[in-house]
Amino acid sequence: MKRRVIVLTMLFALILSLPAFAAEPRVVIVRPTLNFTETTANCQVVILGNSNDDDIVAVIKFWENGRCIETWNEEATGILNFNTTMNAVKRNTYKLTVDAVIDGDDQPTAYIEKTHN
Repeated sequence: MKRRVIVLTMLFALILSLPAFAAEPRVVIVRPTLNFTETTANCQVVILGNSNDDDIVAVIKFWENGRCIETWNEEATGILNFNTTMNAVKRNTYKLTVDAVIDGDDQPTAYIEKTHN
């Protein structure tokens, strides 16, 4: 009986010493991408919230030579995937900006800027 109590006590102590791993929240990602093919600018934005139920609101702007020529207002839950194409002229500079709010928290403006070669 004494041996059984010692074994159970040691087993209980071992179980208590095991680390408990909680699910880590995802890192918020706001990633714009801009690529060119001939006369087209391929615009993509991926926004990943902390969890699958995060509310995402984004204002996406397409700029040509410092002038905003198109704005989109997008909403999603958990993950936002945005894709579109715009006309592009060689040697002009284009910028894609993203202002996002994830679950009420403003995110820093994300952008990518490229010159179409």
